[in-house]
Amino acid sequence: GAVTIRLRSLQSVMERSLRRHHNPEAPEVVEEQLPTYDYNRVVFTEEMRKTYKILVPQMSPLHFSLLDPVLKNEGYNFEMLPAPTRDDIEVGLKYINNDACYPAIIVVGQLMSALLSGKYD
Repeated sequence: GAVTIRLRSLQSVMERSLRRHHNPEAPEVVEEQLPTYDYNRVVFTEEMRKTYKILVPQMSPLHFSLLDPVLKNEGYNFEMLPAPTRDDIEVGLKYINNDACYPAIIVVGQLMSALLSGKYD
């Protein structure tokens, strides 16, 4: 769990440090050279409420069960994802930085597992 994440993060930092010290001629990455990640925000419309499905990751069964009647009452089409599995956590670690908090890794893992399953698009 959380210990594994911290150990992977430490390993990653150590590997970067070793590469930097063993190859001092390696070019430094200047901030201007980094890619930008701009995107156009899509507004969630009334029509989307009827046709789109919202995937809700399972973080706290007790609290998230309260979302079910609220979202249904508001007319949202949603699906509460099942409790996270060990595989979801591994998928989360594959798609998120090791320095992210454990709940973020779980959420990303659940959502990516759901999308990769082919059940959703």
